[in-house]
Amino acid sequence: MTLRHFMFHNFWLKLFSIALGTIIWLAIHHSIDNNFDLTESGTPKRLVKQTLQVPISAVRQEGDPRNFAFSPTNATITIVGEADVLRKLGTRNIRVFVDLNDFHSSGPVQLDLLPGAPDGINVTEYKPHSVTVTVETNSH
Repeated sequence: MTLRHFMFHNFWLKLFSIALGTIIWLAIHHSIDNNFDLTESGTPKRLVKQTLQVPISAVRQEGDPRNFAFSPTNATITIVGEADVLRKLGTRNIRVFVDLNDFHSSGPVQLDLLPGAPDGINVTEYKPHSVTVTVETNSH
C-alpha cells in the first residue's frame, strides 16, 4: 500500500472523522472550563456562600444528667447552597456538634467536631475541627 493510497483512500470519511472528533473535543473542553451542568439547562443556579458562627452542641444519650463544657464554645462554619434553599431553610438548622454517646471520661478530652446541615446545603469548611470536652461538676 502506497502512501498516496493510504492518505487519499476514503479521504472525505477521514476528513469528516477528524472534524467530528475536533468538535467533540472542543465541546468537552468548553464544558469543563465553564462548569457546564446538563441537569437543568436553562435555569442557572445562583450559589451563595455564607460563613457563620454557631454554638457547639452535644449529641448524648437520653437521660444523661451530666453537664458538659466545651472549649471553644463556638465554631466557624462555611456553607454553600442555592440562594432559594438557604432562604427557605434559614441557618437555624446548621450546627456543629460532638458525639458524647460513649463518653466515659472524668477529665478533659479532645474530641472531633461533626458538622450538620440539611439537604441542599453543603458544608465546605468548619473550624476548629476538634474541641476539648470536660464534665462540669455541680457544686451545691
